[in-house]
Amino acid sequence: MKFRHPIPFPAIAILAAAIALPASSALAAPQPLAAAESCTTCHGGGGKSSGAIPTIAGKEAAELISDLEAFRSGKMSGSIMGRLVGGLTEAEIEAIARYFASIAEGE
Repeated sequence: MKFRHPIPFPAIAILAAAIALPASSALAAPQPLAAAESCTTCHGGGGKSSGAIPTIAGKEAAELISDLEAFRSGKMSGSIMGRLVGGLTEAEIEAIARYFASIAEGE
């Protein structure tokens, strides 16, 4: 008597390949904490600066998005920001802005 598996082999192979492959970067959700990590170098831990660099924690997300897009496009200049945000996607900019907007400035 021949044993017959209830799931055909090709279906098992496709399922195994799908599980083993990493998620596409286009499908992966932005990681605001990882993307925002470089911001804290100048803007302070949690976006709360103690120096001349502006605090970004607690700012409105729309204002942060507008500023980041202006730096990326070159409309705002005079700092390293253009180079830092030049490679960010819209989703990353939005995620970073939402992250820092969610932090209360006085926390």
